[in-house]
Amino acid sequence: MSLKTCALPRDFLYFDSWFGLLPSFAAAAQQGSSSSCFDEFFGWRLAGINAFTLHKVHHANEDISGVWMRGLDRLLQCRAAAAAAEADRPRLLLQLFLQQHPPNDVWKYRSPPQV
Repeated sequence: MSLKTCALPRDFLYFDSWFGLLPSFAAAAQQGSSSSCFDEFFGWRLAGINAFTLHKVHHANEDISGVWMRGLDRLLQCRAAAAAAEADRPRLLLQLFLQQHPPNDVWKYRSPPQV
């Protein structure tokens, strides 16, 4: 039902990626735009909580600290992209997006709706 709403491309930063396209992040270059790093922060926070409790679980492996460090690295990259100059921000956000979501060429995507 939400794909029939014409407000989606403006409201969701990753709207184009739902259809196999790379988002442009052009809105991040506008003055006064702010990017939120809440997803990265809560992912790192969850990994931090688990890093101290999962060592007691028999199925945990030695890469538990790597999960915490990758989450911290992702958070710091997001904060650096948010604090960058307006001209550099779209490029940094695109690099961060490609690291987190590699392109998937397994199936054919639908074409995005025209708004």
